[in-house]
Amino acid sequence: MQKASQAINVHLGAELKACCVAYCDGLGKTPGAALKEAIEHQLAKADANPEPKIYRQTEEAKEPKHRFEILLTVSEKAAIKERANIEGCSMRRWIVDAIRIGLTHEPQFSMSEIDALGESN
Repeated sequence: MQKASQAINVHLGAELKACCVAYCDGLGKTPGAALKEAIEHQLAKADANPEPKIYRQTEEAKEPKHRFEILLTVSEKAAIKERANIEGCSMRRWIVDAIRIGLTHEPQFSMSEIDALGESN
């Protein structure tokens, strides 16, 4: 029986490898040691923070809505307004979609996007 390899080969490409080597030199580490440390850090973080539950909305049209107030900084509100304008929706719609994306891990399409998908098929 052949022993499993304990090494991983990663092809970075010339530019990314050069940046990685320069970064590691600045840390005083070899690229292998830095990558090993980064992987260990990610795995420890993953163990400490398990995947959040993914929610599914059931019977959206029948479910009653409840008002919920949030407080934003001026810059947060301006950023949401800008993003909502770019996406062609209201700030309220943008916030609701952002929350639903966070809960369901599914995209929330606007009517124009749904129409475009329908036309493309």
